[in-house]
Amino acid sequence: MGMSSDPMSHESVRAVFGKRPLCNRRPERAPAVGSFVFPLCWRCSGLVVGWWGGYFLNVPPLVEGIGKHLVGGLLLIPLIVDVALQKSFRIESTNSGRFTSGVLFTLGLHFLQVKP
Repeated sequence: MGMSSDPMSHESVRAVFGKRPLCNRRPERAPAVGSFVFPLCWRCSGLVVGWWGGYFLNVPPLVEGIGKHLVGGLLLIPLIVDVALQKSFRIESTNSGRFTSGVLFTLGLHFLQVKP
């Protein structure tokens, strides 16, 4: 039986797992070990690392008051600028830039969390 046209079907996931990331399907934009390509690209990997890093480091209490929101907002900017440059002007960023902007973005989201 051939591959389904649905990109999230079991056949298509099995067909691409280890060959290209599931998010953008570009193997040159994903971490790899030998010929195995990880299922998330560098940016998505950075988002995951930043989220868990912020969770375990308990980032928001480091800065209190309005400064917390300012720092959080500033940490969102690198990813927004990087994506805007890629989409608007076809400027390619590096994998390290993608990873770093992903980490900073999710750390910024930790700062912006509203806690009761």
